[in-house]
Amino acid sequence: MKYTSAEAAKLIRQLKEEHQLIRTKENKTSIFQAAVGENAEELRPSYDYGETQQALAEVERKIRKVKHAVSLFNLNTQVEGMTIDEVLVYLPQLQERRSKLSAMVDRMPKQRAKSGFMSRYTEKS
Repeated sequence: MKYTSAEAAKLIRQLKEEHQLIRTKENKTSIFQAAVGENAEELRPSYDYGETQQALAEVERKIRKVKHAVSLFNLNTQVEGMTIDEVLVYLPQLQERRSKLSAMVDRMPKQRAKSGFMSRYTEKS
């Protein structure tokens, strides 16, 4: 089955939510307290450690499989002479360059350096 990167990201997010749901259920059902006089065995919620760990492991396996497929796609797909993996590294580099150039454009062509040392003596003169 083929997915777009957005669909893969959505699937990973859903799998992480499923994993968190299982963990939350485990936290609520693995520890149980009964009041004095209550029959704890009748009130205890069902909890199977092995089954829960197996469900968590299956969700984790699915997450690994999808992330690996995305990684392979990024390593093997070329866009204008670069792999997507390289592009993902290149984009932040371009953003840094853009920020630097933007700061340079905002500066005045010639600007006097301001120094606290020089300004104290020039005010008294």
